[in-house]
Formats: sequence, structure tokens, C-alpha cells
Amino acid sequence: MRWLRSFPARIPEGRSYIVDRMERLLLDNYDYSPLESVDEDVCLLEWDMAADVIQRETFEYYAEQYPYYVLVAPYRLWHLPSIPEPYQAVWAHRCMTDR
Repeated sequence: MRWLRSFPARIPEGRSYIVDRMERLLLDNYDYSPLESVDEDVCLLEWDMAADVIQRETFEYYAEQYPYYVLVAPYRLWHLPSIPEPYQAVWAHRCMTDR
């Protein structure tokens, strides 16, 4: 299994991003077609998302348990301090549809 970090060819002005040693998959304008040339299983982490070692190991474990599924992990979008705990997190998620 190969971990790749998507990374824009041009970083948008004023945007924060992750600096680490993970191999980068350079993208141009959200074009993910370079993934077609990767000839192995991939865990793709976006260019502005941080993940610690335990989170990565947990995700990898589930990917190995369900090799024929595309897995997407939810992630926190932002923190809302005006809302009491535990409702401060806004999470991104995906839903499969037939459309």
C-alpha cells in the first residue's frame, strides 16, 4: 500500500498546507488523472490535511480488511467556539448515491 499526498502544482495564495516527507502527487486544478499511472493500492491524503501515525495505521488496517471498497475517512473542517461541546466540530463526509 502506497501513501500519497495530493499537492497542487500551484498553491493558492493565502492557503495553509502540510509540509512533511510523504510522497507528493502533483495535481493541476483538481485533476486527479495522475492517479491512473500509480500501479498499486493508494491511500491518498489531501495536501492540507494532517493525520497522525495512529490515524494512518487505523485507516490502513481497515483498507486491508476491505480491499475491494473505496474508503473515505471523515475529517474536521473547522472549529466553532461559539457552539458548546461536543457540537463544535463540523465534519466532512461522503454519501454514495446512484446518480
